Amino acid sequence: MTKFVILKLGKNWWIVSEEYGHIGPYNKREDAESDRRGINRFVRYEDEDGFVTSQSNPIIVKK
Repeated sequence: MTKFVILKLGKNWWIVSEEYGHIGPYNKREDAESDRRGINRFVRYEDEDGFVTSQSNPIIVKK
């Protein structure tokens, strides 16, 4: 699984991974952490059959 780290670069926070590069900027570390949780969830399920995204949570549709 892709590893995402949060780094402060200059005045802003960024989510960084080798595969996806730099994602951001964020004014607050908490905002970057929240988005990182969502990105991790997306990456974990994106290749599953029936994967659907919503604003709050991924939904796995059983066939």
